[in-house]
Amino acid sequence: MERRAFPLIFMLAFALAACQHRAGEGEASHAAAACDNSALLRAHSTHATNVEVTICGPVTRVLPERRTRSGRHEYFYVEVAPRDDVEIIANVDVMGDVPVHTGEQARVRGRYFHDPNGREGIDWTHHATPGSRWPSGYITLDGATYR
Repeated sequence: MERRAFPLIFMLAFALAACQHRAGEGEASHAAAACDNSALLRAHSTHATNVEVTICGPVTRVLPERRTRSGRHEYFYVEVAPRDDVEIIANVDVMGDVPVHTGEQARVRGRYFHDPNGREGIDWTHHATPGSRWPSGYITLDGATYR
């Protein structure tokens, strides 16, 4: 019985190492997206919409979760310039709960939108879903990444 356990343990260890290697590759590709708060500020000033952005800053406010026609969402704000915050929208039905707290350092990649009603923010902060028009996004809070 112990002789059969060795190959199983070896295979599990190999699979775990491969998964960790792939996760590291994914993290490296996300790390390559440098924070560019100025790109968001330019899009905001010109009322551009559907702009892929990566921003960084402290979380300044967390709002209650809400259910919309596209699922459950968490909402929070990140400071991108002094006295200038942007709303972040996280679809928790796609990416799971995002335990966000005021004061945490955030890095967010997603789609900046500015709609005709004046509402703006960053959404599509999760991994790409089948048929998605947008590339994968993510939210990193104090080093932990959520997709």
